[in-house]
Amino acid sequence: MDYIDAKHDEMKAEIKADIKDVTRAYETIKGVPTVIKWVVGVAGGLAAIWAAVHGGRVG
Repeated sequence: MDYIDAKHDEMKAEIKADIKDVTRAYETIKGVPTVIKWVVGVAGGLAAIWAAVHGGRVG
């Protein structure tokens, strides 16, 4: 019986680790739109600065 109990505990630990990984992945995915917004915001800001420096031309 000890072997089966040990195996059961091992499986429970693995499942918990998997759940943690999934949760971490979900948190990362949830954060992606924020990162994209931030990157677009920075790019927009740089484009605005570029336009100001170069007399209104972007590019």
